[in-house]
Amino acid sequence: MVFSRSVIYCNQNPRRESSQMLSSTKRAEVALVSVFSGVILIFFLVYCIIDFRDARSDNLLNLQNQTIGMVSWVDRNLDLTKLAMHAVAEGAPSDCQQEEISSIVGRLLRTVAVEEIEVRKHGSTVCVWKPPVDAFFSSGFCQSPRSENTVVLVSAEGGNGVVAVAHADTRCLLTPFLVSQRDARTEVHLAAGFDDETGGRPVRRVVAFPETSWWDAHAEVAVHSAAWPVSVGVSVPETVLLEAWAQRLPVHIGLFAVLGTVCWFGPIAMMRRRISISGQVRGALRRSEFFLLYLPTVEIESGEWVGVEALLRWRTRQFGTLPPSAFIPWLEKSTLIHDTTNWVMTQAAKDLKRLRETNDNIYVGINVPPSQLADERLLDAALTAFGGDGSALNRVMFELTEREMVDYNSAVVQDVVNRLRAHGALIALDDFGVGFSNIACLRSIRVDVIKVDKSFTQALGAQDFGSASQNPALMDMVVKIAREFDVRVIAEGIETKSQLADLQSLGIRLAQGFLFSRPVELDAVVSHIKERQMMAEAS
Repeated sequence: MVFSRSVIYCNQNPRRESSQMLSSTKRAEVALVSVFSGVILIFFLVYCIIDFRDARSDNLLNLQNQTIGMVSWVDRNLDLTKLAMHAVAEGAPSDCQQEEISSIVGRLLRTVAVEEIEVRKHGSTVCVWKPPVDAFFSSGFCQSPRSENTVVLVSAEGGNGVVAVAHADTRCLLTPFLVSQRDARTEVHLAAGFDDETGGRPVRRVVAFPETSWWDAHAEVAVHSAAWPVSVGVSVPETVLLEAWAQRLPVHIGLFAVLGTVCWFGPIAMMRRRISISGQVRGALRRSEFFLLYLPTVEIESGEWVGVEALLRWRTRQFGTLPPSAFIPWLEKSTLIHDTTNWVMTQAAKDLKRLRETNDNIYVGINVPPSQLADERLLDAALTAFGGDGSALNRVMFELTEREMVDYNSAVVQDVVNRLRAHGALIALDDFGVGFSNIACLRSIRVDVIKVDKSFTQALGAQDFGSASQNPALMDMVVKIAREFDVRVIAEGIETKSQLADLQSLGIRLAQGFLFSRPVELDAVVSHIKERQMMAEAS
């Protein structure tokens, strides 16, 4: 009986090729996470900067409105002071009796502190009135510290030609504001009166804010009175504004946390799935990026191609064509192995149908990992691909790749193997001699074929027999084991004619290797079989 197989993966340095793809996928995933985190962080920082700018502007606008209120309060009191001075000018006697002026000031000026009132007539000073020290309208009752440029001269002329000029201390007008602003850590500054005239026009004094260091910077707001030579300024530390904005920071953090979570489990999760190996495998199945190449199984004596080994390849956009060893070791441990095996069986079934149109005796084998051998879905997938009749699998051989430990005595494995054999399938052991529990497998389940690992074949004719795995005598031992268990042998990895001669001397009839052919496409297999048939007919 002749036979062949199709495999899902090669065994040529799978660790290096798999690590390359895994590392590339890991780098892509790390890059995606880094970019996502960076974008969220940048947006958060930009949002915080804009929000802080807006919050700072709002706070300064609020301070400006308060300052405007202070200036309005000063204007009203200075207007009232002017009315009081008019009353003094109208009613003040020539001898400027203190009691009468005190009566007028006490009656009209309840909120303005007056340092002195000068009464003039015809340009000459008649008298100067000073408030009693214990009077409530005395500047001595001001709670704010005395500073320069806080006194405003308020004058009014009576009908009798008398002019009264009050020296009003405006700092006292801001005392209640100073008290209320102190809790907000603000400082109120005042500039009253005019500087020297420039070009014939008086220049209002500018508020002189105290100098501060860069680490203690202050934001400043100044408002000038339109009616009186008074300017009021408010200075607030930038740290106060920052602290006020920081109270809103937890809300912003919560907002961006929700936004980041939605994006992470939404579009970012979709992108991560797509760039992950599982996502790329799903995409490859969907986009038909997988394809099969075939390595022939040759009958040594006649040179006939009695079967083919289908090698799964993956043609990716980024890495080009990948060998199975770059992704199958990972795939075997994932849930996608079932989907990939289904694809291999479906494609192999189509190709087998075409091959049997040329040679009805040709076989195809499907390589399955031990985990799938314990999955009852394997039989359903095989019957779906190759047909559901009783002999649907009589041209199919399932090879067991012993890269992992498996309990061949389990009820599930025994049931799957028996049902596969009941439909005509052959069972083979791949990489015999280097896997797990080869002999135990031969004793547990009925095996039809063993495929000797290429390390035994390539040791034939070698000069260095230092290790047991390289000793050619081991090949003879494998042949004896095969005869004892009544199974057939396929030698893998034949590359030289001397190796082929040694195999013939051991009685091995079937072999694979680059000495006969490298993996080729299905059309090349069909063409080779037809050429051999034409040569046979011609002879």
